[in-house]
Amino acid sequence: MVIQEVIKELNNQEIAHSSAVEYEQLNEAL
Repeated sequence: MVIQEVIKELNNQEIAHSSAVEYEQLNEAL
């Protein structure tokens, strides 16, 4: 299904974004 591919892509982008935000917060804490 095409819809499943789109959802999978959105989830990947969401995970990458949250990881980047956490990484920035870690840098500020140091």
